[in-house]
Amino acid sequence: MAVNTSTLGIFVLVYLLAVFYCGWLAYKRTKDVEDYMLAGRKVNPYILALSYGAAFISTAAIIGFGGVTGTLGLGTLWLVFMNIFVGIFIAFVVFGARTRRIGLNLGAVTFPELIGRRFQSRFIQGYSGALIALFMPLYAGIVLIGGARFMETALCMSNIAFAGTTDTALNIEDGTKIASFYTMELANTFPELACWEGSSVEHETTYYNFNGDITAYTFNVVKNDRYQEYILVSATKDNYPILEFSKGKLPHMDSDIKDGTQSLVTDYASENRLSIEKSTPIYAGATFYYDKYEMVDSRDKSEKTILVDRFSKNVIDITNAKPLDNVEKNTILENEDIQEAWTNLEYSMTDTKYSASPIATRSSLGYIFDVPLKHGT
Repeated sequence: MAVNTSTLGIFVLVYLLAVFYCGWLAYKRTKDVEDYMLAGRKVNPYILALSYGAAFISTAAIIGFGGVTGTLGLGTLWLVFMNIFVGIFIAFVVFGARTRRIGLNLGAVTFPELIGRRFQSRFIQGYSGALIALFMPLYAGIVLIGGARFMETALCMSNIAFAGTTDTALNIEDGTKIASFYTMELANTFPELACWEGSSVEHETTYYNFNGDITAYTFNVVKNDRYQEYILVSATKDNYPILEFSKGKLPHMDSDIKDGTQSLVTDYASENRLSIEKSTPIYAGATFYYDKYEMVDSRDKSEKTILVDRFSKNVIDITNAKPLDNVEKNTILENEDIQEAWTNLEYSMTDTKYSASPIATRSSLGYIFDVPLKHGT
C-alpha cells in the first residue's frame, strides 16, 4: 500500500525541524574547530556508536548487499559477520582507545591530520585529504540515491516523471511509451492477444474531460500495416495507467458510429439555426464517450454547448448546466492503489521481475456526475 503523502510530509517536516534544532544547539556550543569537527571530544559513547553505524552501514550494505545476498544466497552472511567483527568490534576494542590517545596528543581533528602528523608527512596528509575530497561527494550521492530508492520501494512512492513531467499529467510521448510496453506485456499474458507480439502502436485519439483537461489517449495496435486492436491509456496519474484494450473499436474510431453522430449533430444544428464552431472528444470513465460541440446561434450570436452520447446517440444540452465534475466513482478508487500501480509500472518497464500494473475495470471507473448514468436516459 502506498504511503499517504500528507502523512509522509508531516514526518519529513518533523524530521527537518529536529535537524534544524540540533544544528542550532550545535552552533551555539561551537567555540573552535575541535568543537565543530569532534563536538569538543565529548560525544556520548552511545551517540558515537549510532553515528559510526549510520556511516559504516550505508546504502551499499543495506540495499546493495541485500541484493547480492538475494542472488548468491545466505552464505554471504559470513561476510557480514566478518565486516562487523573486524570492522567494528576489533577496530574499537583493540585500536579505539589507542587511536583516540594518539589523536589527542597530536591535536588532530581529521583523519588526514592524524596520519600526516603521526608520520610527519605533509604529502600523506594532503594526498589523503585530496582523495576524500574527490570521492566523498560521489559516495554521498550514491548513499542519497540509494536511500531515496529504498523509501520509494518500501513506501510504494511513485516517482514517475516521463519526459520530464513532474505533475499528474502525461504527454503523448509518455502515453506512447506506456502503450508500447503494455502491448508487449499483454501479448505475453493473454494467449488470445499473442498476435500483438511484434506490433507497434499509433496514436489515434486524445480525449478530454468537461473542463478541457486531457484524460486519455487511444492507440491503434498495428502489425504489418494492419489494424489489430486498440489500447486506451490514461493521460493522468490520477487514474490507472491502462484503462481498456479490445479487439473492437472505440466509438470515435468506428466509422459507422462516427458518421451517424456527425449526421445527428448536423441535423440538430440545422434545426436550431446553430453553426458548429468546435468539437472535442470526451472520455469520462467507464463507457462514457462523448463529443462536446461548441455552437453559436445565428440569430442572437449566443453560445451553446451540447454533448452527443456516442453510444445512445442522445443530444444533451449543457449550456446552462453547472460545471460538470469529471467522474463520480461507483466504487472508491483508493489513491494509494493508483499510485502503487504507477510505481509498479515504472519498475515493470525497467525490471522484468515486476508484474504489470493493474488494469482499471469499468465498474471502478465510475460514472459522470450530472449526466444521465444510463445511456439513453
